[in-house]
Amino acid sequence: MAQMKEGKVDAETTAAKLGDGVALLVAADGSAAQVGVAGDHLIVTEKSGTIEVVQLQGGAIVGSAVSVALPEDSRDTPFGLVTRGSNAYVTIAHSDLIALVKNGRLITLTATGSPGGEGQHSPCWIAVVGPYLYSSNSPSRSISRLVAGGNNVVLDLPVAAQTVGAPVDIAAVNGLLVVVESNAGGTSHLTQFRIDEDGNLVPTTSTAIASAANGVAIISEN
Repeated sequence: MAQMKEGKVDAETTAAKLGDGVALLVAADGSAAQVGVAGDHLIVTEKSGTIEVVQLQGGAIVGSAVSVALPEDSRDTPFGLVTRGSNAYVTIAHSDLIALVKNGRLITLTATGSPGGEGQHSPCWIAVVGPYLYSSNSPSRSISRLVAGGNNVVLDLPVAAQTVGAPVDIAAVNGLLVVVESNAGGTSHLTQFRIDEDGNLVPTTSTAIASAANGVAIISEN
């Protein structure tokens, strides 16, 4: 039972007592990358080759993690993940693909390039703003723009922006997109873009970071 203090429930004790379920990862080999919620499913990427879903009920885990069926040649390094509504958009970095997963199953795969061939390679991180998805492609040092519909993802602009360093994370909200870029010598920098009404990326500010950085988030004040 939760401890009562001055007529109020001790939230910390309550949270510890009331678990919301546990599910083991499918591979569970230390390669888990990202996790998100899409509709009534928890979505998890494991870089060793699986995208998996776990059923949610009232926000709690029920059942076990199940792998999403992927074609044999489309499993190389599931990595970045962003969700909206019941849709989950997952980058499959070394297959040069972006997957749309909905209601626990694969809906479509969209290529940013071809492994070892043409195009933008290794889409690693992904952000969504309005109808657009933006993937940061580390070895190509670029950002691609895609258009996301209910059951479709279309590569709209293979190179929406070129980056100076290797992009290592991306975030976006409303009309702002930011990218952390890794430089040589253990430094990095943060690049900000304005997203115009046509989804174009207009660079605005670049800020030096005197150390390595590998993550970025946008915090907006109301």
